[in-house]
Amino acid sequence: MAASKTFRIVVLLAILAGTMSLGVNPAQAAPPPPELQDPETACVDFFGGQWLGGGDCFFGPPDYIPFFLISQGIYLGGFQAEWNELLAEFGCSPGTGVALPMIKIVFGPGPLDYIYFPDESGARCAEAPYGGVNGRAGDTDDAGTLSLKQPRNGFIQYDAGTCSGVCKVSGNLPVNADKYISEIPGTVSAMLYVQLGGGTGSYSACFWGEGQIYQRISGTWQAVATSIANGMSCAAGAGDGSYAFVEN
Repeated sequence: MAASKTFRIVVLLAILAGTMSLGVNPAQAAPPPPELQDPETACVDFFGGQWLGGGDCFFGPPDYIPFFLISQGIYLGGFQAEWNELLAEFGCSPGTGVALPMIKIVFGPGPLDYIYFPDESGARCAEAPYGGVNGRAGDTDDAGTLSLKQPRNGFIQYDAGTCSGVCKVSGNLPVNADKYISEIPGTVSAMLYVQLGGGTGSYSACFWGEGQIYQRISGTWQAVATSIANGMSCAAGAGDGSYAFVEN
């Protein structure tokens, strides 16, 4: 059955994340959860996918699977076999993923009687849109991008060798940086904490929007050189770091 493949994808990813937020029956939802009424939010926060823009939701095994497999006691080989079987059913090769359009499903006469759901009839094989999802990236010697949900917080564009450890980005700063955020002039609209997991190298810390980036350096928040292009603001970085963004 067509619907079973998407359900199996969501169940697999939910098990890996240690949470099962499934079981919503549109006929019983009055009104449905608000996270299901926006296609991007439904894709990322409910179904566990990655938003590609243009209405598509990408499903692929996240790079941080081994951590969750260990914590949940799930055997990696068993998961990989199940995932490859799903890919084969979609006609996709191992190592890729599936992009599904998020479609609006109306189930009643009311203005809120609808949800967004991945549609298998428009499935296509696709590569992962960036190096990690929800702020985590597996170890890699290649260059890449590690992003939080757009336009929330920001992302890093890292050079080859920078993430030979397990890089992570988070919107939550360490206590010693967050405690003094009021030192920054203006209103901080986003924050980014970068951890390279032992990797060395350089990267760009970026935020969506045009403004000034600040970095926590030697115990103080300091304005750093910020380049602005294509609606993004970026600053050069190296090593673990805390960044904050004040939009113009």
